[in-house]
Amino acid sequence: MMNVQRAYDTSTEALRLLKSLFNGEIDIADFRFEINEYSQTMAKNLFRDSFPRFNQNLRDKFTNIFLRYCYNEKNVQVNEFWKFTNYKDFWIEMKNFHDYIYSRRMNLSEVVQFFETNLLTNKRKVKLDFVERKVIERLDKNPNILNKDLANELNISEKKISNIINSLKSRGVFLGCFADYSPIDAYEFFGFTEIENSNNELKFLDKITLFPDFKLFHGLSSQEIKQPYIYQVINKKIVCNTEILNRGLSFQDWISVNKSKKTSKNLNREKDLDDFYVPTSSKNHVLQLMKNCETDYRRPNIKKIAKENNVSIRTLFRIKSKLKDRGLIQPQIIVENDELMALVIISPRELLEFYNKVPFVKSYEVQNMETNSKWFSFMSIFASDFAFINSKLKNHSEIFLVVGKKAVNLISQSNQKIYTN
Repeated sequence: MMNVQRAYDTSTEALRLLKSLFNGEIDIADFRFEINEYSQTMAKNLFRDSFPRFNQNLRDKFTNIFLRYCYNEKNVQVNEFWKFTNYKDFWIEMKNFHDYIYSRRMNLSEVVQFFETNLLTNKRKVKLDFVERKVIERLDKNPNILNKDLANELNISEKKISNIINSLKSRGVFLGCFADYSPIDAYEFFGFTEIENSNNELKFLDKITLFPDFKLFHGLSSQEIKQPYIYQVINKKIVCNTEILNRGLSFQDWISVNKSKKTSKNLNREKDLDDFYVPTSSKNHVLQLMKNCETDYRRPNIKKIAKENNVSIRTLFRIKSKLKDRGLIQPQIIVENDELMALVIISPRELLEFYNKVPFVKSYEVQNMETNSKWFSFMSIFASDFAFINSKLKNHSEIFLVVGKKAVNLISQSNQKIYTN
């Protein structure tokens, strides 16, 4: 009985070691040293069983690579994949390919092409270490998790978690939120021309600089703006694919894969929101709070909002709680990372095929007073995917590169004391 238990424990430890290799948690040199403490036959079987979706030929080829590289097995013949073993991410990409890309319709040359594209060029990945990827995954699954609980799950200090979250935010990967402004009678819009705030109805405005030389304005207004070049948002969706972000999976790699769509956060008007009334005197600080939560869900600048609007901090926390309970703000990983290419795509239809194939998409269905609805899609993509995406969309969409974004705070100040129940 003891021998059976010992064999089980040994197998479990070897499997844990393999998973560490596939996740990038351990360097291949350290892995080779540690795996040699275990039986070659056992390691071979565990490795082979880690790739059940591969056909027999591919499983044999990759298993032989493993034996030759990690156990110095000279009797194993070199095959097509041996040339990739000097690349640091080869073992990670092997598991990525198996889990997310491979289909039995692929021939051997297409499999080799995947590794040539993703290892030899290697221009698309965001530089995230193992712990950073785990933090992103945990926040995506549970945005409300406390730093303390996150630290316990990852077996690191709470201070380390805080530093990682701050570092990710500074690099454009952060916990913001999806915000629905329509139930509080605010109008989200896009414009191709800057509008004047003569009636004090314009609350926020972002000026987005696009390439080639072009400007797009994104704002919030307390009243509907009826102008030919102003497009009101009537629907919007946000999708963040943390697996694609963390693993660097190319859009082109997904073309032959039939994956189920990941549910996106979108406007939800099915709930009864009549009881969530925001008086005109309170609208400014509610909008400021929601706008702050879009850029930092956990720590919106409550003190500044309270001071500017002469409203209590306690009131603002109560409002945030109500907004959350009614689904008007929903925590969401936002990706605006400089290592990714930021695009705006203006299209006549919703680009559903992108929602589960690029790291991040924020799509807006818009309509103006003269035309049918169209979609403005903001995407964060790997630079290596641009040529392929452009070739697919250029004949029926307008594609622009985002080169700058400037936030202009236009919300009026209020000196009136606000009280809410």
